[in-house]
Formats: sequence, structure tokens, C-alpha cells
Amino acid sequence: MQITDEKTTTRTHRHDVLFAALSCASAMTLIVLGDWTLNIGLHPALAQLVPIAREASSIAKVATFFVVAVMCYMYPKKLQLKALSLAAGCMAVVAAVLLMIGLRIGSPVVLLVGAPILAVARAWACIIVGSALVSLPTSTCMKSVFAAFIATAALRTFVGGSPDGVLSAALLAVMCVGSLTLAIAPARPQFVAAHETGRELSVLSVEQPSSVLPFSHKVFVAILLFSLAFGYSLTFRSVNGAPAISALSGLLLLLVLTTMLMGKPRFDFDVLYRVAVLMILAGLLISLVPHAPDTFTNVLLSSGSECFQALVWCLLAAIGRQNIYAALSMVAWGQFALQGGVLCGTTLGHVVNSAYAQSPDVLPLITCIIIFVFVAYQIVALAGLSFEATIRGIQPAQSLVVSDRAIEFEHICKEIGNEYDLTQRESEIFLLMAKGRNNRFIQEELCLSHNTVKTHIMHIYAKLGVHSHQELIDLAEHW
Repeated sequence: MQITDEKTTTRTHRHDVLFAALSCASAMTLIVLGDWTLNIGLHPALAQLVPIAREASSIAKVATFFVVAVMCYMYPKKLQLKALSLAAGCMAVVAAVLLMIGLRIGSPVVLLVGAPILAVARAWACIIVGSALVSLPTSTCMKSVFAAFIATAALRTFVGGSPDGVLSAALLAVMCVGSLTLAIAPARPQFVAAHETGRELSVLSVEQPSSVLPFSHKVFVAILLFSLAFGYSLTFRSVNGAPAISALSGLLLLLVLTTMLMGKPRFDFDVLYRVAVLMILAGLLISLVPHAPDTFTNVLLSSGSECFQALVWCLLAAIGRQNIYAALSMVAWGQFALQGGVLCGTTLGHVVNSAYAQSPDVLPLITCIIIFVFVAYQIVALAGLSFEATIRGIQPAQSLVVSDRAIEFEHICKEIGNEYDLTQRESEIFLLMAKGRNNRFIQEELCLSHNTVKTHIMHIYAKLGVHSHQELIDLAEHW
């Protein structure tokens, strides 16, 4: 009977994982297909009427990732999954209506309002989908992400031409709402973990530094650098602001995936990164060859960029899986690095394209400079960087769930503060000292200078009538 129950439990778990994988793969497909619709349909339409709306949209998306990353790091409990997802869905619909009206009547003001709103909604959808991927096993996550990119390439081939601006706006709203609906359930555990933790990541990074990657880590620098080259490649030989995305990139991506998974449950992040680097470099180098077919260049650039994007999604999920309390922050910051680099790269690319119309010699020169900087930074600054080693080096965080005893202890410290007439700041420092925290921790936790903390501690000792840190702890424990 017990064996039967175990088999039933195992079967149920497999079904849950399969359902979550299908939901995440479908949501990822909508996100990737939405990026294509945005780049090939809506952005070119905006560029013809009000070019600044395209830049405003990109900036709003990058800013959203930054704000969410900081909120996850400092105030995770203020991020409510259902409320913000509902708001994002409503924003996507409202933005689509504004964009359709603006495109119909040719109103720059309406377009300038609608484009950033849609970007904010889609940024939140990306965070939800990225958080949902954390709930999947590593191998399942990788297959789901690559399946989404390959499915998108197949859909692009099937659709053929690009949708107009009005249709693109409507499709983007539908895909945004759809991705939120599909990913909200798998993403819920990551939000629950962020809300139940007793300390913010800013504190956890001090208490358990090996469990949280700093925002300045080389992994995020590598993402930023590569995405800059990727953003530049998007504008290569673009027509009316629309990137030349090859329909054959999905076949090359499928070939890479099949080759790397032969006899293996999952692919190596470092190997995949090198493959993406080589494809991007090959595409940029071939572009410098006179009379070289555009097909080769576009296939290599498209395949390399999509391979890299898939790598980033899987990498951020793997990092978040190591420490579920930091998952939201890592996903948001990784997307900030990715989209920030793309924004800088596309801006540079549009400038170069404008200059190319005046002087054809500019494009090869700028491309050579970008290749040199890209390779030089890989060799010098990112030498020795291993994504696999970085992931293995992240230590799973210890349980941070606040117990009833911890809540009771905080109430006791609050009573002591009221009894001895401590100020609000002194009460905050007293609570930390009662928990055994030292001066350095208090300085970083409350953003105070050494002398300020020292002065507050002297006042607390005088009011409580104690003469040492241990006496203060004893007072709190025996109150």
C-alpha cells in the first residue's frame, strides 16, 4: 500500500512539473514572439510618426527592470504578485488602445503616452515569466526556453510578413496578458519566499554573502556587454527601423540545441556562451566582406542573439534556483543588464546607420571598433569567468522565515523601548543589538556612520542603565 502511495505521489509530481513546463514554455513563446512583433511591427510604425516614442518605450522598460530589482533587494514585501500582475494586464490593454488610436489619427502625444505604458507592462510580464522558470528543474527549464525560441522562429516563418503597427499593438497586449496568465502560478513560490523572509536581500548579502550575487558581478557585466553587441547587430542593415531577422535562425538554433544535448540531460552554460559569441563575431566579420550575401550575416547574427537570449533566461533561472529568496532580484537585474545593453547597442546602431547614409566608410570602421572592444573585454576583464562555477558557488540561503518567537521578541524590544523612552532610531538600534548584531552590521543595515551609531549606543546604554552589549542582550531576553 505504501509503495502504491509513493508511485502515485511521484506520478502526481511529474504531472505538476510537466504542466508547469508547458505553461512556462507557452509564456516564454509569447514573450519572445512579442519581442519580434515589437521590433518588426510596432517600433517601425512609431519611428515613422514619432521616433522618440520608440526610445521612450525602451527606456521605460529598462527603468522598470531597475526599479523592480531595487525593490526586490530593499523592500520585497511591497511587490504583490496578483495586484501588480492585474495592473500590468490592464496597462497593456489601455496602452494598446492608445497606440491603435494614435496610429490611426497620427497623434504623437497619444503615442508618447501609450508606448511607455505598454513597455512597463511587458517588463513586468518578463519578470513573472523569468520567476516562473525558477520553479522548473534545470534541464526542464533549458528545454522549455529553447523550445520557445524555436517555436517562435517557426511561427515567424509561417506568418511570413510583418504585421502593421495597429495589429502589432493589439497582438502585444494579448500576448502580454497571456504570458502573465500562464506564468503567474509557477511564479507564486518565488514571491511567497520573498515575502516570508525576515530580512531584505540587502541584509542577507551581509549575513550570507555567498548566497547572493552582487549587482556588480562579472556575470551581469558579461550580459550587458554581449547585449550591447546584440543590440548593435539588431540595427545592422535594418530597413525603416525594422531589424533584418532571418527565418533560418530557428533551424540553426535547433541544430545547436540537438548537438549540445546529445547524450546529456542539459547543456553547459559556458559552452553555449562561447557558441553565441562565435556566431555574433562571425556575423559581424562577414558583414565587412564586400559583396557578401546578407543571408549569411543575418542568419548568424539572429542565431547568435537568440542563442544568447535563451542562455540569459536559463542562467538567471539557475541563479535564482540556488537561492529562491533572491530569485526575483536576480531575474529583474539580469533583465535590466540585458535590456540596458540592447538599448545602448540599438541607439549606437541607429546613429551609425544615419552616418552610413552620408559616408559608407563609417559602418566598417565602427563595426571593427565594436569587435575589438568586445573581444578585448572578453580576454582581459572576463578572463576566467565561468557561468557554471558561478552557479555552483552560490550557497543556498539558510531558512529566513520569521518564527512566532522572533515576532514576540520584537514586541518585547518595542516594550522596552517605550518603557525607557528610547527614540525611534534608538529603538531600531536596540532591536539589532538585542539580536547580537555588531556596530558594522548596524551601520550597513540603517545606513548610518560609525560615529552616529556609536553615539546612539552610548545614549541607549545610559537610558537602560547597562554597561555592555551582553548586559543589553540579557535585559531583552529576561524581560
